[in-house]
Amino acid sequence: MTNYRKKLPLFLALVLMLFVAACTSPVTDPEEPTAAPTEVPTEVPTEEPMDEPADEPTEEPADEPADEPTEEATEAEPEPTDEPVTADEPDEMMAEALNINFALGNNQRTLTYNQPTPLELPTGDVVAQGQLKPTWQYIQSQLGVEINDVTIQDQSSSEMIDVQAATGFEGANIYGGSGIADDLMSYGAQGYFLRLNDYFDKMP
Repeated sequence: MTNYRKKLPLFLALVLMLFVAACTSPVTDPEEPTAAPTEVPTEVPTEEPMDEPADEPTEEPADEPADEPTEEATEAEPEPTDEPVTADEPDEMMAEALNINFALGNNQRTLTYNQPTPLELPTGDVVAQGQLKPTWQYIQSQLGVEINDVTIQDQSSSEMIDVQAATGFEGANIYGGSGIADDLMSYGAQGYFLRLNDYFDKMP
């Protein structure tokens, strides 16, 4: 009986050692296969699809359509603005010559010197018959415009206005005379003449 009690603890110790060995041995075996499958699927799918599709669609559509329509729109805008500017140019041009018809029924009172004897001026210049009188020569030089006296020297003012009205006042640029102010105003209202007051700012 005493021998049995001495051997019982040894037997229990052996049983415990076997039990511990049995429990620890299956734990080490499943660790090895679990490491292999976890590493392979996580690394392979994440690297390849993330790099390639992110670069291709962002570069191509953003650059090409933004440049083309802007060039076409800027070229089409300045075309209609150039043409109407030329319409005002003839109105502001200076005349190269003025034809004046100033009839008073007396050839001594016109713009032209009609004396047979030449007129010698204090400056030494000589005005011959058929030339502009000195006053009109001075106006001509100051304006820089040639002045032509187209008056019929002995024609009266009333005869002049009747003849010119029949031809549409195409014989001269400026008309003048005595006692024809009402006639000139009447024809001016019909559009044959311009108001000189509206053009004083363009005088030289």
